[in-house]
Amino acid sequence: MQEIIALAEFVSKNKIKKIEQVALKGKARSHLKGLYELLSSGRESNEAELVTTFYGDNPHKNLYFSRLKRQLRDRLVNTIFLIDVNEPAFNDYQKAYFSCYKDMVASKILIGRHARPAAIPLAQETLKKALRFGFTDIILGVARDLQVHYGTLIGDKKKYAEYQKIVVQYTNIYFAELKAEDYYMGITINYAKSLGSKVEWADLAQQYYQELAEIMQHTQSYRFCYLFYQISLLRYEITNDYKNTLKVCEEALDFFQSNEQYVAQSQTVVVSFMNKSLACHLRLEQYIEGEALAQKALLSMPEGSISWFNTLNYYITICFHSKQYQKAYHIFEQATGHPKFKHLIQNKSEEWNIFQAYVYYFIMLGKIKPNLQKSNSTRFRVSKFLNQVPTFSQDKQGGNISILILQTLFLLAQGEYNKIIDRVESLNMYTHRYLRKDDTFRSNCFIKMLLQVPQGNFIHKQVLRKAHRFWEALQSMPLVTARQNAELEVVPYETLWEYVLQSLKGAPPKE
Repeated sequence: MQEIIALAEFVSKNKIKKIEQVALKGKARSHLKGLYELLSSGRESNEAELVTTFYGDNPHKNLYFSRLKRQLRDRLVNTIFLIDVNEPAFNDYQKAYFSCYKDMVASKILIGRHARPAAIPLAQETLKKALRFGFTDIILGVARDLQVHYGTLIGDKKKYAEYQKIVVQYTNIYFAELKAEDYYMGITINYAKSLGSKVEWADLAQQYYQELAEIMQHTQSYRFCYLFYQISLLRYEITNDYKNTLKVCEEALDFFQSNEQYVAQSQTVVVSFMNKSLACHLRLEQYIEGEALAQKALLSMPEGSISWFNTLNYYITICFHSKQYQKAYHIFEQATGHPKFKHLIQNKSEEWNIFQAYVYYFIMLGKIKPNLQKSNSTRFRVSKFLNQVPTFSQDKQGGNISILILQTLFLLAQGEYNKIIDRVESLNMYTHRYLRKDDTFRSNCFIKMLLQVPQGNFIHKQVLRKAHRFWEALQSMPLVTARQNAELEVVPYETLWEYVLQSLKGAPPKE
């Protein structure tokens, strides 16, 4: 059902009207239109209820509904090819991307249906555009068709040699891109579901970088260069060397913005490296530079795109770190209020669940004034927080740390001291089992500090004294030099400790 919902929301209603009239009549056509309108409305739909809505108590209702879903899916897929690729919302690169793929498929269908007089001119036009924008797989697919056409059917040696040269050249480029993709994904797959640091991959990233640097001397393409710089970044990102990471980002931005060959494609990669730069500014505590870059980046991309959400992710974290909590609240509302927010992949949406928890925490402390009439943050329920992040709840050295810390902060802010005492043993066991390594050292220190709160009987001076050695340990490894993942500490632990102590000052006397 999710597949069809996504298709229905993607396709505009004026397109469905063009295809719903084809091959369907009477009630079948009415049901098709009705299901489309329900699914594209954005309302949550229970499949069992939909089955009854369309077919009542009919004994074959499940079979009929499955057939209806299949018919709607097929027509929605066909409708994708009717979308106007020249809409103002698309940049030149996106327009070329959509039209080249569509035209390549059309030319291949025409060849398969023995309509070569129409197929070959279309293939030649598609190849010309694909060469301009560097779509390697399209170039290969179309050039091979043209090579076969002029080599085996027409016998034009000059044309055959022209397309053969393109096929040989881009076959080498294609394999270079495949190698770079394999190297890049071979490392990044380890970060898809965990925020924990993985410094053991740094040496491999350096090895990949050196190998690709040799290839880059004689074989280049837009995609290969993009992946080359991404792997170059990984060498330093993995070890949290933010100064060198920022330096590589600047090199990549300069390369793509100054290379005329890649000007048409550069907007996409520029945004990517801007976001990488934002992470560096965050960890280097360059908040003014980071905020300025985030605002600039947001102007360079369409709202609701993956890059747009990624930029807001860094922007809200910069605001948390610089104590601009009200601004962080507005960024949260902007992101979660967008219609495409619900389509984010699971681990990305879970990051926003953690942001929501922090926003709600600062609302409790009175540092954020929410719009009570329309606010996604006020819908937060502390008791459901763990259940809302199933991926990170298995990530013992990543996002789950934030969850454990936040639960304690909520209980302290609410004055639920007995519940904090009940959690002491589990927190202590957690640090003993999972937080021994250097890449979670700061988290280990902070949880140990939290454990001193009940040990000090929730009395400010006693807690401060008992937590002092852990506070000093925390100070011995500043955030900028810590080996943990850059996004793990949404709010610096030093800042959170300030609020813990403030909560204790207002605590009632211990009986």
